[in-house]
Amino acid sequence: MVVNSNDLRCGKVFHEVEESHNPERYSLIPFNLLRAKLPSIIQNWYKHYDQLSQICRYLLTPLQYDEFDEPDFLIIAQALDGFHKRFRNKRKGKDVRKFKDEIDLMLKDFNDVNSVTRCHINSEVLRDSRDKYTHLIPDCEDTGNVARGHELFRLTQKAKVLLTCCILDLLGLTHEEIDICFNNSVFKSVIDDINWESNVDINLNTKYETHSI
Repeated sequence: MVVNSNDLRCGKVFHEVEESHNPERYSLIPFNLLRAKLPSIIQNWYKHYDQLSQICRYLLTPLQYDEFDEPDFLIIAQALDGFHKRFRNKRKGKDVRKFKDEIDLMLKDFNDVNSVTRCHINSEVLRDSRDKYTHLIPDCEDTGNVARGHELFRLTQKAKVLLTCCILDLLGLTHEEIDICFNNSVFKSVIDDINWESNVDINLNTKYETHSI
């Protein structure tokens, strides 16, 4: 039982193919480091397959194209909302249905996952951007907390990290193991870029605030 990279792009994550001891080297889960966890990961995947497979397809769909546009962001935002409603809502006895509250709850639960905290995810920007592009709100009526252009692309990358973290958590990985996955996959360079740009923004904002005083 291995991950076939071609089937992965189509959303078919686990299925039986020819025997192999050389998983795709760009795999999200580093089998050499988490080999003992693989049986439980596969069990959890099959346990949740019916509800999780569509969310995984949403996560992978934007990867099939070279261009980025607003619908790519909306697909990931919808997948985050759907994941919460399918797997996380009422888990602690509380019915959370507002999108921003859902994101805040995820960020709180994963506040010790370094790969997530380094993304500096702003739940208000995520919510307001989702609302604008979902309802096509005119620029003159939006809240001002809306990401556009490269900022929207970067926000989408952040949302992908959070969604992937949720999926890995559902498959039974600890928070430490989730960081191991991110640090040993292509996500590491994505998170490094996000963190670097976020720090640049913070430094620039601090500079402007200092000069304005």
